[in-house]
Amino acid sequence: MVEGARLESVCAGQLAPRVRIPLSPPNVIIFILRLFLLGHTMDMSPYILALRAITATVFQRVYRPVVWVVSALLVVIFVIVILLAALYSPWWLVALLIIIPLGLVFALIATVLWIASKKLLPRSIDNTERKQITKFSDKIMRVVEVRSTPFPVMAAFIAKDIVRGKKSSYIEGIIDDSKTLKSDFTAIKALFE
Repeated sequence: MVEGARLESVCAGQLAPRVRIPLSPPNVIIFILRLFLLGHTMDMSPYILALRAITATVFQRVYRPVVWVVSALLVVIFVIVILLAALYSPWWLVALLIIIPLGLVFALIATVLWIASKKLLPRSIDNTERKQITKFSDKIMRVVEVRSTPFPVMAAFIAKDIVRGKKSSYIEGIIDDSKTLKSDFTAIKALFE
């Protein structure tokens, strides 16, 4: 709605309806609270607990290399700027005013995501359970690659259903596509019964 039309409706005593923005600050805060309260596992079905364990394991496997690469890149850029400042001009140190805050923001985001992934695990998982979940997640990743679904899109579909506490129709579709995945998922679900 055009702002002038809104002003006219206010002057006439009528309020035009506002458009609700889905990522308004209260919604973001609620999402973050839900994310950090995911440690609460009472009254959750074994299905949801198994999905949470699989999601956390897959996320942690993808997360580690990304953090290493970005951290190494930031360190290389930092060293290059220091060398340029030492060899050519101290004005290169001004670039650190951008690099250091970016590094701190990255560290903060990486820490929050790591804590969230730890909270996503329904309970402490031993090595045999982790191997079983890792084997299952490898199979899912192969099916996803075959279906050509980008990983962030797959993660968004699963995360949406997990945060809402509902069964993931996306995962169920993938499981139905492969007979071995169904029996593996049933075995993982049995771990949380």
